[in-house]
Amino acid sequence: MRLISDPPVFESSLRDWIRDATNPPVTGVEYQSYLNSSGEGFVVCLIPESMHKPHRAEFESKNYYYRAGDDFLIVEPGLLRTLFYPQSIPNIWLEVDLHYRLNPADLAIEYEKNPDAFGFNKLINSTSSMSYDVVLHNDGAATAKDIYVVVKSSDDLNFYQKTDWVISENLLGDAAFLSRRPIHPGEITELFSASFQKNFSNKTPNQSNDSWEIIPHFAKVFLKFYIFAEGVQRKEVVVEFAPEDIGFDSGFATKKAIPI
Repeated sequence: MRLISDPPVFESSLRDWIRDATNPPVTGVEYQSYLNSSGEGFVVCLIPESMHKPHRAEFESKNYYYRAGDDFLIVEPGLLRTLFYPQSIPNIWLEVDLHYRLNPADLAIEYEKNPDAFGFNKLINSTSSMSYDVVLHNDGAATAKDIYVVVKSSDDLNFYQKTDWVISENLLGDAAFLSRRPIHPGEITELFSASFQKNFSNKTPNQSNDSWEIIPHFAKVFLKFYIFAEGVQRKEVVVEFAPEDIGFDSGFATKKAIPI
């Protein structure tokens, strides 16, 4: 052990250094000087874990440092953010399915099996029954709490909320849905179903291989979503469907509504 001369003087300097060495200063530091008969000795200094981390080193180019073995290395911003401000947040997005069926349904089913001119003429000027099925995903790293989804549609919808949701009104849209429970990471929950009708314009048949095919023909339909959750900024996303998105045989199309 190498002793220093006049430990109390060194302790006084140490107190000054610790006060000015970091921003913010480290509080709660304890000091104790020990001397022998000749006035030599050492200083014991206890630096407790700080409640105000991180601390910047003011004497060394105002950088942040961390200990790695016997070295002190500059902390890069990414590591500093990960250590002291981990962004564990939910990632909410929606999956929208659109279904359609020509009316009357029994004739449409028969027409799908045996397309002919008679069925075509009966169906082409009728309406179609259409519906949305909307599912909410959370594939983030945190539980989403107090989720509130407002929906605005291009059409007049009849909404049917699912088990995990309470439906209400909101001036931003046509309906709003409040979650009854938190949605945990990796969970998928059905949000709502909604039905509506669209008219088909009189289109000429698509005759391919001597068959009659009705091509869906309507203006684009869309759903706009406003998504709110505890600790998450408001998100907006629009999902659109055009006639070419839907096949006559499947009567089905699906799209993801992922907020940016």
